[in-house]
Amino acid sequence: MLEVFHEETIGPVDVDKVDRKYKIAAAFSIISLISAIFFTLYFFLVLNMPLSDEATLTDILFVLVPILVFAAGFYTLYFVFRSKKNSYNVFYDYTFVSGELRIAKVLNGVKRKPVAKIDARDISVLGKASSDNFMRYKSMRELKNIVATPNVDVSENLYFMVCTYNGERTLLLFEPSQTLLIYIKKFAGRTIEYV
Repeated sequence: MLEVFHEETIGPVDVDKVDRKYKIAAAFSIISLISAIFFTLYFFLVLNMPLSDEATLTDILFVLVPILVFAAGFYTLYFVFRSKKNSYNVFYDYTFVSGELRIAKVLNGVKRKPVAKIDARDISVLGKASSDNFMRYKSMRELKNIVATPNVDVSENLYFMVCTYNGERTLLLFEPSQTLLIYIKKFAGRTIEYV
């Protein structure tokens, strides 16, 4: 068969909204980190202060424990917002190489994480996500679900496929171009059911 290489990238439809969420999460992560550093420094400052003769262990703990709790809370918020901000700016790369569809998730334009590698001959069903058949397949509990698009609720170009991936029957939701669909259909041959 003929050698084919096709690559495309799918990003969020509403880029302004995603960019706004990213900036808000980034600002909150910076504020949380600054607050955590402040409370850590304050903890060490209080720890090094001279104690009065009347101070008991309970008095010391009454002052130090809340500072530690605030510091730990702000460090936790920092890591939560930091990880959350990277989940907003998500793109998916679809690469089709001679019968094999490779899908990768790109976080924040920097980190690339493989999602799936599917041979076109392993695809049994391909169709539009707006069809009634999609809901039937989605309700099947034995199918593993993989979402490979950032536009699940807003795109009209959503397709689904049922395939075998890592030995499991899998329902993959993705957003291919017409060119990619043609290549998939061409390499899948007669083994595929179009719905």
